[in-house]
Amino acid sequence: MILILTIIILYTGAIFASTHKWKNNSIESTEYGDLLTLLIFENGLQEKNIGIIFPSDECSSYDSIPTNAPSMYINNTKVQMMAQCLAKGKRMDFPKTSAGRHYVINELRNKNQIIYKQGELTTTFKAKGFTNAYNSFESISGGL
Repeated sequence: MILILTIIILYTGAIFASTHKWKNNSIESTEYGDLLTLLIFENGLQEKNIGIIFPSDECSSYDSIPTNAPSMYINNTKVQMMAQCLAKGKRMDFPKTSAGRHYVINELRNKNQIIYKQGELTTTFKAKGFTNAYNSFESISGGL
């Protein structure tokens, strides 16, 4: 992810405008706009989780099998992560453990923003509207 974010910074050379409120189940990065998105999704155990989506050359082909990813500091707390390719060139990293998942959700509920850091690169996501988005998120599975 560090290499990808470095490329993004060098390639763009500018700060993108970003929405500063959760819309539906996601929000864009304050610094990088829609190049980096935080998303509420449902994991394989039908639990709500939070993932960071970003461009990745590691996803040259679609592979939906989650793999271990480097840990990230989220609001200064180290969180173990998993990675999953969503499409060609698009990857999502998300907390590996239940404790990490609960931590991220609680930070978004109780803070004004959440900061993801890996190496020297940092990105911020605002928390405004998160609780409403989280509570209104509806599973795509289930039903009668």
